[in-house]
Amino acid sequence: MNYEEFPSIFPYDQYLRNYDRHIDNHLIIKTDKKQQFYYSIDSDKIFGGFPITDILVEKEVFDCFGNPAYKPLYDSINDKIFKIILIYSNKIEALKERELNMLDEYLSDFYGINLDVRNNIKEFLNFRKTNFSEQCISNQSCYENIHRPILIGG
Repeated sequence: MNYEEFPSIFPYDQYLRNYDRHIDNHLIIKTDKKQQFYYSIDSDKIFGGFPITDILVEKEVFDCFGNPAYKPLYDSINDKIFKIILIYSNKIEALKERELNMLDEYLSDFYGINLDVRNNIKEFLNFRKTNFSEQCISNQSCYENIHRPILIGG
C-alpha cells in the first residue's frame, strides 16, 4: 500500500461495496493538500460486530480482531503506518471531557440516541482511551508486516 499517495482505499472500497447502508454507517472524506482521504465508519463493525447498543460487550477486549475479511487490511500495516496508528492512539488518549460531551450532544441532537446508550458510549470511550497507545503496542503481533517492533518505553 502506498500510504503517501492514497492511504485509505480499503475502507473506502468496503463502503462502496456495502449495500446495507444504515444510520450508523458513515463515509468521511478529508482533503489535505489536494489529496483526498477516505474513511468509513460502520459502528456495527468498529465495535467488533456488535450493534452500538451493546458497546459495553467490547469494553475490555483489546486483542487482535478475528474477522478474516480484514486480514488484507491488517497485512497492509507496516512499520511506517504503525507509527501513524500510534500517533492517533495518543490523540485518542488526549480526548478531554468537554470533547466527549460534545460527542454526546451530537449523538443526541442528530441521531436521537437515548441517554442510556449515550452513557454506555461515553463509558466505553473513557475506558478505551486509558493507556490506548500501550494497548496498540502490545497488539503489534496482529500485524505480520511489522518488522521493527516498538517497545513500551523504548
